[in-house]
Amino acid sequence: MLDLSIIILCYNEEIHIARSIESALSLTSHVFIIDSYSTDKTLDIASQYNVKIYQFRWDNNTVWADKINWALKNIPFETTWIMRLDSDEYLMSNVKPNLEKSLVNVKSNINGIIVNRRIFFLRKWMRHGNNSYSEIRIVRFGKAYYERRTLDEHVKLSPQEVLKLDCDVADDNLNDLSTFINKHNRYSLNEAIEIINKDINIKGSGCDVSRTRYYKTPKYFRPILLFFSKYFIHLGFLDGKEGFLYIFFQCLWYRMLSDAKADEIYSHCGKDKAKIIQYLNSKYKIEL
Repeated sequence: MLDLSIIILCYNEEIHIARSIESALSLTSHVFIIDSYSTDKTLDIASQYNVKIYQFRWDNNTVWADKINWALKNIPFETTWIMRLDSDEYLMSNVKPNLEKSLVNVKSNINGIIVNRRIFFLRKWMRHGNNSYSEIRIVRFGKAYYERRTLDEHVKLSPQEVLKLDCDVADDNLNDLSTFINKHNRYSLNEAIEIINKDINIKGSGCDVSRTRYYKTPKYFRPILLFFSKYFIHLGFLDGKEGFLYIFFQCLWYRMLSDAKADEIYSHCGKDKAKIIQYLNSKYKIEL
């Protein structure tokens, strides 16, 4: 087995958890489930495997970085490397040979390993449209923490030296389209908060939004431009109807909705930071 631990983040993931655990156990025996008090059969399924289960309580003000940082701080890891998986993800067949070859020869100054992330939608790989991407998923123990962002958690390494491997994690959610839409409807409020933070810095700690160029484009026009870029310029149309639906919902509908929710907050509060913070707390129980 590899000198690697894998943490799997989950909450009510009975549809995915077995697939994710079996994929992780193909690499290492050091597999840790970080649950948030699931109410479905997630824990019943997970307990059938030789994994260790931890509980992390999630509330209205928790972000993904909190859960990951808690795991990095509180789990007694015995390996040099730690990999993060979400419950709806699994490892492609090219991961194991790449890690077997690379982990034993990694230079001591390398603290993170980048892998590819393949996005699937309605059971189909979004091969085109510039939808798949690469990110740091494996970190050296004791050398990483995650910035506390409302969206798109970002790992910081000390020092920030990385190695890129040509292998893939599959993001393949098995839930239905309604679940996808409901989830993104919830996330759109977080995106709206980041839009406002980009505009007037309501969090008092700089802007969390990393897509700077996108947010320099005028609201409502930028989702249209993003859709056009992904679907036509980056050939998303080659992924058939699934490709159209994914880019429509992910890039056009979701981001248009986020812009609209940001404007809705402004309509109630103007650009008064104190009023916005109070409004988010009273209406959504969100504390900034």
